[in-house]
Amino acid sequence: MSDMDYLFVMEDGGGWWLKVDSMEKLTDYFEHTLPVKYEGAINLYRQSLLDKTEEETVLEHIMSKPLAERIALMKTNDFQLMYAAILLAEKQEHATFLDGFRLLNLEVGEAAIKNLRERGAVYFNSKGGKTHGVTAKQFCRRKNLIFPQYKESDIRISQFTGGTHYYAYVGDMQIGDGEILKWNSYEEAYKKACEAVRKE
Repeated sequence: MSDMDYLFVMEDGGGWWLKVDSMEKLTDYFEHTLPVKYEGAINLYRQSLLDKTEEETVLEHIMSKPLAERIALMKTNDFQLMYAAILLAEKQEHATFLDGFRLLNLEVGEAAIKNLRERGAVYFNSKGGKTHGVTAKQFCRRKNLIFPQYKESDIRISQFTGGTHYYAYVGDMQIGDGEILKWNSYEEAYKKACEAVRKE
């Protein structure tokens, strides 16, 4: 879908979310993300299969790792997706690990469709997490499904020749605060722009 516009909204309190408000956009989102979403989790599972003893399951092998390593691993998105797929597969008779991902896809897809129908939109973060309600602080539109990752070095403050107000930009996005798009001082505009960036 070459003419697709992607609307990213920054939640009040930080974090970018992709707003999906139609079935066409939802289909496009899944077409772009599903091929790579589980790659890390599948690789983690494969590596664990190679490393484990014959008597161990993949999860038993992971639980046998040193505590600090195990805790760090369990915090990763790849582990959480792998774990969810294993649990879903175990609930089904004769299901494989890959069947677990298929079931996980169905659950995520059904929940997203339900949110879209009942609430008019569903929001996805860069990790694939979703929610149904985001209070947008900033937004930007893009032609590509690439989440904003602005840095302080992306900030630009401008002023019209002879003007008294300052305008803040971060990368391809103009900074606003509700309906307010201009500030009385350079410092005020810069401070507002800093709210939309990650620290370098």
